[in-house]
Parts: sequence; structure tokens; C-alpha cells
Amino acid sequence: MQHVPPPSPLNALHDWNVTAARGDSYVYFRGFLARAANYDLGLPVDHRDSKWREAKEAADLRDMAYALHERDEVRLVQRRLGPLDYEYIAQRI
Repeated sequence: MQHVPPPSPLNALHDWNVTAARGDSYVYFRGFLARAANYDLGLPVDHRDSKWREAKEAADLRDMAYALHERDEVRLVQRRLGPLDYEYIAQRI
């Protein structure tokens, strides 16, 4: 049996956005997005570094969510779960 990896967070957000109805919500990130997306500030780029790849993916996800917001497709909200732990939620408007 061939293993099919889950869709990337970017693809999952895109797929949700295409099919979401008004009022639907989608948790697109959990953690502390500002910290996760800025690991690579001031460091040389090393594409083999898993932390750099994770930061790039978080930054791309942040940028995509914000672009959807700028196009008035979603409202972006956060839910605090604990110290440095949040759910980042897109709500279809």
C-alpha cells in the first residue's frame, strides 16, 4: 500500500477556502505564529535546515491567510490556549 502524505498546510488552507461556506471556520495554525515564522531572521539561509523550512512554511501560511483577509474572503481571529499557544482561525465571511 502506498503512503500518501497529507496535504501541506498551504494546500489545506487553499482547499478549505475554495469549499468553505459563509460562517465556516478553519484552524490554519496552532502555536505562536510570530515566533514560528521568524526563526530565520538574521541567519544565513540553509534550505536543508528543518527549522528554516518550518519557519518558511509558517511565514507562507501567515501570508496566505493575510492575503485572503485583504481580499475580504475571511476574517482572521485568534484563540489563546495557553502561554505562547494560540489557534489561528480563518472565518469565511
